[in-house]
Amino acid sequence: MNENVDSKNEENIMKDNQDIVALIKKMQNKLDLMEEKIDSLILQSRPKTFKERQFSKPYKEYDKTRRPSVRKYEGKKEESSGEGKFYHGSPFGKKKESGKSNFKGTKKPFRKTK
Repeated sequence: MNENVDSKNEENIMKDNQDIVALIKKMQNKLDLMEEKIDSLILQSRPKTFKERQFSKPYKEYDKTRRPSVRKYEGKKEESSGEGKFYHGSPFGKKKESGKSNFKGTKKPFRKTK
């Protein structure tokens, strides 16, 4: 009877060893695939030489010396104040009042939403 138990233990050990070997082979295959993918990604990420690069438009050098001093729709600047003046005189023929404006915006009443 003792021999029978020993033979079953040996069979179980052999079966377990075969399962372990199969798992190790699967892991090795997956590692090989991952290594190939990593190698292909490394090759893609390497910088290309200048001759290999092709641009859709030719290169234009930016001229930093040009100043946008005169723009379309911009009024002349007053030297003393530094503010732009877009019209001469007051709008709609009204005289400009000095001091603070008397206009105060109306506040909307607070309403709770239900």
